[in-house]
Amino acid sequence: MLASCPRAITRMSVIALIGGHALAADNEARKSASAFGHSVDITHPADGGHTVVVNGTPLFSDRSDAELSVLGIYTANSHPYAVIEQRYAGNACPVKYRVISLVPTPKQTRTFGTCRDHAHISTLGETLKVTLPASSGQKTYSIHNTQVTP
Repeated sequence: MLASCPRAITRMSVIALIGGHALAADNEARKSASAFGHSVDITHPADGGHTVVVNGTPLFSDRSDAELSVLGIYTANSHPYAVIEQRYAGNACPVKYRVISLVPTPKQTRTFGTCRDHAHISTLGETLKVTLPASSGQKTYSIHNTQVTP
């Protein structure tokens, strides 16, 4: 069973691995993660906003008032993905997510989510699954490379 669990190795505190999900011990924003030969860092350029840096190269910048966190780096059949959480203070939709496919060249997905936090990350083959609370139970997003469904 342990071999089928996603592996998340980050610089965050982990209190438990339950059902293949790494649970953080606190809500503190994590600004970096490294695993499987990849690193993801969130930096704050002098001109404002945030920049997500993958393996030392800037991937994208966010000029909004969102606080970005790296939830972790996960592997699905040797395909590494980084999960980024975007929190917006005072917004009708306070939380959204974005995933970075780290190979062959880092690329990001569109933002997605149910406007709720407490993401549960799992894998199936080379697909990363992000399950979030929704008004009617749960909603699962499947990410393969940079395609997000539904």
